[in-house]
Order: sequence, then structure tokens, then C-alpha cells
Amino acid sequence: MSVPVNKRTENKLQALADTLTMTAYTLQMCENEKVFPKKSRWTLCNRIIDECYKAIVNIKVSNKYDMKDAEMAKKRIMLQHTVLMNFEALWALMTIAFETYSIPNDKKEIWSGLMLTAEDKVKAWRNSDIRRFKEQFGKSYKD
Repeated sequence: MSVPVNKRTENKLQALADTLTMTAYTLQMCENEKVFPKKSRWTLCNRIIDECYKAIVNIKVSNKYDMKDAEMAKKRIMLQHTVLMNFEALWALMTIAFETYSIPNDKKEIWSGLMLTAEDKVKAWRNSDIRRFKEQFGKSYKD
């Protein structure tokens, strides 16, 4: 029996799935010589890919922290914040790529859309954990 649409909840690991999808597309973009010449892959593309990898690792690690005690919960929320900072770095690097290389508009839209989706999922996951922290431990989480 299926769950009605209005009663469905977000899958907590959707943040990871969407970040993996964005990373796969990023790898395709960076490996495409029509988009980025070979010499660019050693400078800009390596940094873009590194930030994608960091985001994935930080999502995986933060998911391993259990929300059973306040200290673990704080570490998890701080790592989620680090993922959002990885996304900020990615936005900066993508902006440089968009301004420097003649990336077709359709590819820019897809890439930006995947980034926005992944970032929004991590924000929602983090906000959910912050609410849970307040309910579970009776105090607000402060960065």
C-alpha cells in the first residue's frame, strides 16, 4: 500500500543521492574537452572535483554521527555546515568556469540545477537535525 503524497517524508539520504548525481554530472563536464580544454583540467577542474569529493565525504561522515547525545549531534550539524561551505566553494569555482569558458547555456542550467537541488537537500537535512536537536536536548543549536 502506498503512502499518500501529503504524508510522505523526505528521505534523509536524499542529500547524498543528489550530491552524487551532481558529482557525476560535474565529472562528465570536467572530462569533456569541448567544455574544458585539457590544460584547464589541471587547474580549475581539479579544484571543482575536489570540492565535490569533499562534500560527499562530509555527508557520509556526518551521517555516521548519531543524534543520541548532544556532543555527537553538534558534530553532525557542524559537518553538515561544512558540506554547505563545500557547496559555496563549488559555486565560486563554477562561476569562474561559467565566466571563463564558453559552456553552453543548457549545460549551465543542468549543472546549476543539480547543485541547487543537492544544496537544498543538505540544508533541509541540517534544518531537520537542528529542530531535532532542540526537541531532544531542550536547547537551541548555535553554530
